[in-house]
Amino acid sequence: RCRMLERMQAIREDQVPRADLGHAFEQIAQDCGELGEYEKGLHFIRLAVQEQGDTLNLLNMGGIYREKVGDTDGAQASYERAASGWTASRFNLARLHYNAGRHAEALQAVDAAIAEREDRRAYRCLRGDILAALGRDNEARLVRQDAIGGHLALAELDDFELGWLESTAAKLKQEETRNNIRAERQRRTQQARPVTRQGELPVFVGQALRDPAEEV
Repeated sequence: RCRMLERMQAIREDQVPRADLGHAFEQIAQDCGELGEYEKGLHFIRLAVQEQGDTLNLLNMGGIYREKVGDTDGAQASYERAASGWTASRFNLARLHYNAGRHAEALQAVDAAIAEREDRRAYRCLRGDILAALGRDNEARLVRQDAIGGHLALAELDDFELGWLESTAAKLKQEETRNNIRAERQRRTQQARPVTRQGELPVFVGQALRDPAEEV
């Protein structure tokens, strides 16, 4: 919050060069998300867009914040615009469709994301959830097993991946794998600098020990 307020003060006092305004507004919007102030974050996203246009990051962030405030149509539009150039937005779009019960659309979106980033285990975790929702339980089980199979170098995976993998291990009742993932996430939390978070970004952002069902 202090960082956000300092940036806002610097902007008011014309201490930020015009060429840097867009980035400054974007950073303030990110801080708003960290604080759970999504309406305010959307305001600063709009200011950033005025300075630097609809970048993929701003579109994706806008989708996240709109989803948080309940504007699912706006979130979908943002994700769809960003999805043409950013795989993370394809994943977020798939997750949005899945949460809304549009499972066929969700499967199409996550398959497109997997085609671009086969190395993301989290994408296969979501695909398993979508297949299960479609009643394709055998396929869902195989996809989930593939997602958490092989050598899991947990220390090399980001928090986003670990959250989804923990959820999938629980669904497969693989308690040893789940406990190992949980221990790694707990280790990272203990190493993180102490901070009180009033809100969290949902989706493709590494936030320790969050509910994977929200990720997105």
